[in-house]
Amino acid sequence: MTRYFGQTDMGETIFAIYRKRRVDDLIYQEIWNTATSSWDITTSLMRLITGGDCTLSEIKEEDAMKAFPVAFPA
Repeated sequence: MTRYFGQTDMGETIFAIYRKRRVDDLIYQEIWNTATSSWDITTSLMRLITGGDCTLSEIKEEDAMKAFPVAFPA
């Protein structure tokens, strides 16, 4: 199951999306890189979660798709 997280400007606009997904018993943490239009491996997601960052929240896949449609090719 893939979980999505959005980083917002104090609850307003989502300016970054992250995803956490399991593949072959490994858990990948990725951030959408707008410069390269690709998902990049990151360690910052876990730091944001465990640090209690107030700009990060779990979001629905639909919300991630609305914020960054190019990250979800048809």
